Amino acid sequence: LRAVYVREGAGAPPVEDLAAARAERPSTALAARAPVLSYRRGWFFYRIDRPDPAIEFFERADSIRPLDPLSRLRLAEAWLDRGGASGERVDLERSREHLERVVREAPETTDAHWWLGRLAWVLDRDRAEALRRYRRYFELGGESEVARRERQALGD
Repeated sequence: LRAVYVREGAGAPPVEDLAAARAERPSTALAARAPVLSYRRGWFFYRIDRPDPAIEFFERADSIRPLDPLSRLRLAEAWLDRGGASGERVDLERSREHLERVVREAPETTDAHWWLGRLAWVLDRDRAEALRRYRRYFELGGESEVARRERQALGD
C-alpha cells in the first residue's frame, strides 16, 4: 500500500486507507460524505486490482457528485475487470453503460472507443460496430499494438 502511494506521489497513505486495505472493504463514514476521498480510495483499489471495493468507492463518489469522464472511464474499467474475472455478462454490460456515457461526454476519449469495440465483438459479435469503434480509436490517435492486432483479427 505504501509503495502505491509513494509511486503516485501521494506520500504516506492515511491511516483510514491502511485500515480499509486490511479489511478489504470501505470503512469510514467520512468517505460517504466526501466524493474526493471516495474517488481516491476507489483509485487505490483500482490500482491494486481490487475491482469490487474500487467500484463501491467510485459509485459512492458518483452518487455525491457526477464523475468527470476520465474518472468514469476508471469506473468502467473496474467493471470490465470484475466482468473479466467473474465471466458475468451483466458486469460487462454495466461497463458498457459507463463507456457510452464517457463517449457522450468526452468523444475524444480514445480508450473508451477501444473498450467499446472490444465489447461490441465479445458481447454481441457485432463486427461492424467493433470495427467502427476500433477505427475511431485510431483516428483519435490511439497507438495500442494490442488494439491493432484485435482490429486486424476482425479483418480490417
